[in-house]
Amino acid sequence: MQQGTSLEKDIDETINLVKQEVPTSLSGMSKLPIPLFLILLGAGLAVLLGLLFFLVQLGGRHPLNAIVSLIVCLMFGALLVVAFAITRRKRTFGAVLSAVFSLVLIVAGGIGGMIGGLVGLCGVGIIFLKDFGILDK
Repeated sequence: MQQGTSLEKDIDETINLVKQEVPTSLSGMSKLPIPLFLILLGAGLAVLLGLLFFLVQLGGRHPLNAIVSLIVCLMFGALLVVAFAITRRKRTFGAVLSAVFSLVLIVAGGIGGMIGGLVGLCGVGIIFLKDFGILDK
């Protein structure tokens, strides 16, 4: 019984972190640094394009592929938003999480996941280039 309350507490903390860190308006989005904006944009593109390509592919020969791509896009797009919130607090750790989630989107998310994952990976690349001193801060 103790594990259930711990899991619920962790989920509540994660939801509160996402609510605090993710901007909900266009003016808030415009104030984000470019790498963080690209990570958040990649997450949104993965979800929206995943839904769009799901509807397009649903009438095809293999609807199971469309369903799997949709699930991957929705799940890892949401995880990319969580990784964005973590990146605002712990830059390197969140960037590594964002890179992993973006790579999964590229590999398994179909066309929508590939587009969103590439945009997110561009943001992660900029973060790492700045951290290693290759780009000016």
